[in-house]
Amino acid sequence: MDIRLGALKLYRQHLLSQYADRCGLWSLKAASGDSFSGVLCIMTDGMDQAKFQLPRSPGLVSAYRTSKLVRPRLAIHGCWAFNVCLRVGVLDETHPHDSSTVLELLLQTIEDAVRIFKERGQKVPDTLVLVGDNTVRELKNQYVLSMCSNLTAHTKFRQAGI
Repeated sequence: MDIRLGALKLYRQHLLSQYADRCGLWSLKAASGDSFSGVLCIMTDGMDQAKFQLPRSPGLVSAYRTSKLVRPRLAIHGCWAFNVCLRVGVLDETHPHDSSTVLELLLQTIEDAVRIFKERGQKVPDTLVLVGDNTVRELKNQYVLSMCSNLTAHTKFRQAGI
């Protein structure tokens, strides 16, 4: 009984921590793009290429005439600057899906967001917050941290972080 009660307490603590994390993210999403908040929040994530073989139509997959066609696998990676813009990268299976690709998409998204703020006549935010999953392969690594340092060193943002 004590083991089950302990597991239940740990699970409840996990749910409370997860909810607190989500509340923080929801606050950042709401503040992003608001010229008064000074925050630009960008979320990035990718989807596995095995899920996106083309064509997806069941009729084409089983048809005799199309059964020998090569169905390319695609990787999809998105960068969403909340309340500003969305950039989606569609990559073929041979393209590396590492931090260099994520950096390229992030920097293009930041360029788009800055352009949109200027077109709107709004002040460009001075705080950049990057949100992503817990993988060092794509986002949480030395390369993205170096990019954040570079953006602040060249006064593009007052502060930037992951």
